[in-house]
Amino acid sequence: MQQKLWGSLLLLGTLGILTGCGRSADQAENHSSQTSSKSANLASLKAENSSLKQQSSSSSVAKAESSSATPASLWNQAKAAQLADFMDSWGTIMNQQYQSYGPGNDTNYYGIAFPSGFDKIALNIDNQKYSAAWSDDGNGTADYDVVAIYCNSETAHAMGEILYLFAYVQQEPVVLVTQQTNGDVTNEGVHFRATENQDLTAGFKKIAEK
Repeated sequence: MQQKLWGSLLLLGTLGILTGCGRSADQAENHSSQTSSKSANLASLKAENSSLKQQSSSSSVAKAESSSATPASLWNQAKAAQLADFMDSWGTIMNQQYQSYGPGNDTNYYGIAFPSGFDKIALNIDNQKYSAAWSDDGNGTADYDVVAIYCNSETAHAMGEILYLFAYVQQEPVVLVTQQTNGDVTNEGVHFRATENQDLTAGFKKIAEK
């Protein structure tokens, strides 16, 4: 009888131990599952944060590149060719012949060389001096960014020479003209004024604003 009692107790103890082990194993698995889930969530959050940082960085770079980009060209070779055609037609109407001048091909307007003389001779407009400089695209830093020069000095009668400067001032197209034949151009500058010929002004403006 005693042996049966001890056997029963031993069996119950064994079952308790097994049950306890089973619960411990379940708890360990649940803890492992929770830990894995937390790790997965943390990895997902890190990936999202990394993606957001990359997007923010890309956006910042794009904005920086946009802000540092050079201004759009106001003048180009196509417009220069259109102006050349226009000046041929306009000169014919005016019974005048004009030649185009630019870098490496200076004017000889009563001894004045443009465009190489722009850094030596100021433009005197309404008794105020302004700087002028040649500009290939119209986006220069001078008061007048000159994109084209036309003069009839090769074909004009004596004392009948006319010099035109086609320029941008604050990105607005303007045509300046001079017929100055004397004076101290070194100290006083060359006297220019906005042309009064509306056809010439309108023609240049139409080409410049295309």
